Amino acid sequence: MGQRFRIWYAFLGGALAWTLHLMGTYGISEGYCRGGFLGTSFLGLSLMHWGVGLLTLFATAITLGALYVARRHHLASLASLSTAEGDINLFMARSSLLSNGLFLIIIVAQSFPIFILGRNC
Repeated sequence: MGQRFRIWYAFLGGALAWTLHLMGTYGISEGYCRGGFLGTSFLGLSLMHWGVGLLTLFATAITLGALYVARRHHLASLASLSTAEGDINLFMARSSLLSNGLFLIIIVAQSFPIFILGRNC
């Protein structure tokens, strides 16, 4: 059960983290702009920037964890390449590495416009 969960975490972790980040940043920025929190800041950053920053760190950590598990799964799959199940595991491991790397770039890149343009709602 644990091995199967790790495989699926490696496969879907980045996508789920990106979805959480996308929906969360939308909710945080809309709640900040429409909720009357304009001008409220802590240590020179607005509450929206703190929320988006923490959410970005959380989503990045989830994606990096999935990337780490995918890398370990990839190395283990290379050892058992002689069977058909080994081929499937290798495919899942490589596609997990590719997708998690892509989602990591998307999560980080998606945060920059909010930090730069989010000063004025």
